[in-house]
Amino acid sequence: ASGPGPAPVRDLVDRAEAQAERAVGIVARIEALFTTGEIRAEPADLNDVVADAVGIALEAAGPPVTVTRAFAPGLPPLPLDRLLIQQLIDNLLRNARAALAGHADPRLAIRTEAAARGARIVVEDNGPGVPEALRDRLFDPFVQGAEQGGGLGIGLAISASVVAAHGGTIAFAPVPTGGARFTVTLPAAR
Repeated sequence: ASGPGPAPVRDLVDRAEAQAERAVGIVARIEALFTTGEIRAEPADLNDVVADAVGIALEAAGPPVTVTRAFAPGLPPLPLDRLLIQQLIDNLLRNARAALAGHADPRLAIRTEAAARGARIVVEDNGPGVPEALRDRLFDPFVQGAEQGGGLGIGLAISASVVAAHGGTIAFAPVPTGGARFTVTLPAAR
């Protein structure tokens, strides 16, 4: 893909091409997930997968946000479909960034933690939180985005399907000081 032209332009084109290839791969994986229920899980270091996903998600345009990362050392390898888990994290981070738009001091935290027989990913923001009326339907398709005036409202539904295909769970909890916390628990073996 690299060709003639100034280095910054080549780098931009290379990154755009890599993102396009990644998007095609994600669409194919999501299609396979919904048609066959299959994922391509291979042993992976959750911290590496999360770090890559955070880097990709934060490259996307959006309001400036202070991001805190905390990755637990010594997590067991997990059977993960790397692209699907990255898409899950991307969905959670995009939702958090959208919720933080216009916030005077937008903060976002992502961490990994050890869990009984696996590990957790926790994404937390200090935004307005999720309206109580949506909480019971948060992971249903076509709910959240449409009611908040943006998106298709399928990101959290896809995220829940990705987590379920990995044998894990995803949960929402309001943050007592304001904001939202999503906790994804993934098993070390399915």
